[in-house]
Amino acid sequence: MNWGRLFQVCVADQSPAGRRDASMLAVLYGTGPRRSELVNLDLADYATSMDTITVCARTGNKDKHLLPNALCTQALREWLTVQGQDPGSNGANGPELAPDRTERLDASEDKQPGAD
Repeated sequence: MNWGRLFQVCVADQSPAGRRDASMLAVLYGTGPRRSELVNLDLADYATSMDTITVCARTGNKDKHLLPNALCTQALREWLTVQGQDPGSNGANGPELAPDRTERLDASEDKQPGAD
């Protein structure tokens, strides 16, 4: 899987799903949460003023505090322009990555010169 190309495909997609997917990939790559932690994040877990993401402890008693890198912060802020600050809204109809992302990535790589 070419994560850089997948991220580029998401960023190029100006739809709410594209912004959501780019922010999820940026959080995954830029902060390293477990997949289960990523999909359980809520808007309230991102403290924009301190630029931290809090992963609530599911086992044990300690929450984790993730520090996003610059790319992650930018992707999250772009997602929030689509998502809004209302925790109940979801401009992309769900938290999961759009299912056709990897299909579009594969198709775009097939068009590259020298692709087999």
